[in-house]
Amino acid sequence: MTNLERKPMSQNLNDVVGWIKDIFYRLRKLESGSFLENASISDGRLRLIRAILLLEGGALLKGEGTFDWTGPGSIAGDWEVLGGGVIRVGGVLISPIGGGRIMIGQGPVGIILDGGAGTLTMGNVRLEGNKIIVGVGANQIVIDGATGVAHIGTSMTLDPSTDGGAALFSNGSKLYSNPSAIGLRNGTSAVTVGDALATLLAGSKAVQVSPDAVSMLGIREVDSLDGIKLLGLTNTNEVVKISAEAAGLTA
Repeated sequence: MTNLERKPMSQNLNDVVGWIKDIFYRLRKLESGSFLENASISDGRLRLIRAILLLEGGALLKGEGTFDWTGPGSIAGDWEVLGGGVIRVGGVLISPIGGGRIMIGQGPVGIILDGGAGTLTMGNVRLEGNKIIVGVGANQIVIDGATGVAHIGTSMTLDPSTDGGAALFSNGSKLYSNPSAIGLRNGTSAVTVGDALATLLAGSKAVQVSPDAVSMLGIREVDSLDGIKLLGLTNTNEVVKISAEAAGLTA
C-alpha cells in the first residue's frame, strides 16, 4: 500500500494543494525574478538572432580578450568604426589605407598625416621628406630642408650657399650678401655696398666711393680736347661741367 493510500482523503488533498501552491510559487519567481542578473556562461555562447542587445541606464560593456567584429557598426559618443578599418573620433579619421593615414578636420584648415606617402598636409601646405611645399603652380614655394634652398615660383630661388646667401632670378641676376658686402649683379654690371666702400660697376668701368675718396676706374684716355668737358666742384660741392675754353685749355 502506498503512502497516498494509507493517508486519509483530506490529508491527501492537502498534499496536492501544497504541491500546486509550490509550483505556482516557483512560476511567480521565474516571472518576476532577474534570473540573468548574476548569470555566467562557461565554454559556450549566447547567440542573438535578429535581436538587439540593449544596455540602458548607464550600463557598462566591459571585458577583456579579443574583440572580433565583422561588418559596419557605430557606438554613440561621437566616434565610430567605418568600413576598411577606418575609425572616426569626432572630426578625426584614423585609416589603415595606403600605409596609414590620420585626418584632422576638413577644408582649408584640415590636416592629413599620410604614413604611406610620408607627408603632412594642411590646406595648401605640405611637408614631404625634407621639403616644405606651399601652394601649387607658378606661385608654388618649395623649401629644401637638406640644402636650405627655397624655390619661390618659377623665377626666384633663395640659396644660402651662393655668395654667402643670395636671391637668384631666372634672368641670371642675383641679390647677394657676403661677409664683406651686399650686392646686386646682372651680367657684367653690379652694385656693391661694403662697410667702407661702395662700388658701381659696368664691365671694366667702375666708380668707387670710400670715406677718403671718389675713384673712377677704367677711364678712357684721349689725345684731343675737342668736345671734352671738365668736371668741377662749386663751393656747395655741386658737380658741374666746365668747357676746355672756360678752363683756359686750348686744343
